[in-house]
Amino acid sequence: MDINEFTKWDPVDSFRTEEDALLYLQACIDEDKGDGKLILAVLDDLSRASRIGDLARDAAVVRDALQKAITAKNQEKC
Repeated sequence: MDINEFTKWDPVDSFRTEEDALLYLQACIDEDKGDGKLILAVLDDLSRASRIGDLARDAAVVRDALQKAITAKNQEKC
């Protein structure tokens, strides 16, 4: 199979309801190896699926700080 035949899968495209996102979060919590990297990746996905400003407000933090905390680049530093 030619590599050009693959497309990048984004879990965010699969979320149709809040329940979908919650099930995804629960599955990743169950599969996390204890280092939290998978949890950070899920939070990044969920932040892209919802409006990050709403998430920041609900968490009572500054939007930019929340985005920086859950981005993929920041995961490499953990």
